[in-house]
Amino acid sequence: MANLTVKQRGRHERLAAKIADAERRGLTFYVQDLKKEKAMLDAVLARKTKQHVYRDQHDAHVKTWGAQIVTRRNLMSGVEYQERRDTPGFLSPSRESYWTM
Repeated sequence: MANLTVKQRGRHERLAAKIADAERRGLTFYVQDLKKEKAMLDAVLARKTKQHVYRDQHDAHVKTWGAQIVTRRNLMSGVEYQERRDTPGFLSPSRESYWTM
């Protein structure tokens, strides 16, 4: 939970304080509800963190592979041209699948 914003951290701490206060008073049903709410908040924050990690990994992949330009030869005319390395075969004039669609 180190990647929490100030607002998220505050909400998390307030929930923890409410749970401690309710446990001290002996309000078991209220404690159960608060713990469910805290578990849902943790799940949402974990999912957001996971999405940010995935997005960062994807951006790193695009920076290393996606931006690479390769030289290929047009299948029909024989003229060389440049395209991105990750261009799908059906969009590349150097592949037969491009011309058969």
